[in-house]
Amino acid sequence: MRPIIQQQQLQQQQLQALNRQLQLAGMVFEKTHEAIVITDVDLRIKRANQAFLNLLNLSSKEIKQHSLSDFIDSNKVSLRLTETVRKHLQQQDGWQGELWYRTAKGEPIAALQTITAVRNQERTVTQLIHIFNDVTADLLAVENIKQQALTDPLTGLPNRAAINHQITVLLHNAPTHLAVLFLDLDKFKPINDTYGHDVGDQLLRCIGPRIKAQLRHHDVVARIGGDEFVIVLNALTEPKDAEAIAQKLVLALQQPFVLEQHTVTVGASVGIALYPEHGEDYETLLNKADNAMYRAKESGRNRYCVAE
Repeated sequence: MRPIIQQQQLQQQQLQALNRQLQLAGMVFEKTHEAIVITDVDLRIKRANQAFLNLLNLSSKEIKQHSLSDFIDSNKVSLRLTETVRKHLQQQDGWQGELWYRTAKGEPIAALQTITAVRNQERTVTQLIHIFNDVTADLLAVENIKQQALTDPLTGLPNRAAINHQITVLLHNAPTHLAVLFLDLDKFKPINDTYGHDVGDQLLRCIGPRIKAQLRHHDVVARIGGDEFVIVLNALTEPKDAEAIAQKLVLALQQPFVLEQHTVTVGASVGIALYPEHGEDYETLLNKADNAMYRAKESGRNRYCVAE
């Protein structure tokens, strides 16, 4: 009898020790500053700690109505990536990377996320444990630096580096028709000389919106320096459409600009280079559009010319 009693006592002690471990694990789960959520393989939320609720501005009642995928920021995280993560976890026990989410209020959250797969005896994934470290401030700071590097500080338009990249991407995708317009303001220097550079800067800030008003939603305008602007017309139905838009730009920029204390009038000369007629790479197209713009100036300004 004594060995049986001793065995029962040992089992009871082991059970008590296991309960204490479970209580400790539960306390760590709830009290840790790291956001933790447990989901099934379809990302339906089974349990989440308070740090996770705080991260996404949710209550414990609300969380039961959601899947983790409800909060993934689809503007920053592609379906291809989420499928890649799913397939990775079918083969591996863990994954780590950066994912973007949206809180219940729509605010962006960037998380360095570690996902651990829990498997049964048949090695089938039954649950996923997600641990989040909020890195939003760091990534937003990096994005801000990148944005500043690609933005003209005076006008807020894309700068030379940004337009170079965008045109390169567009050309890589082999569009049917694309036009590069090189636009240079006429008589801008006399305005700077007469009224000062502050007025000149005010004028340049007004140029971007007026150009945009003549373009389609998927066209792009950039300031590449001084009073020079580059416009990319993508997905043209036919090459002649570029000339129609260039004429609209010339007419629009002939209209007076009312600044704080002055009304000033400029104009614009525009050169047009077409893909693939005038070149198949950005440098060639830009140079030919630039040359065409100078021909427009030599022909009397306030007009456009198409590359030869």
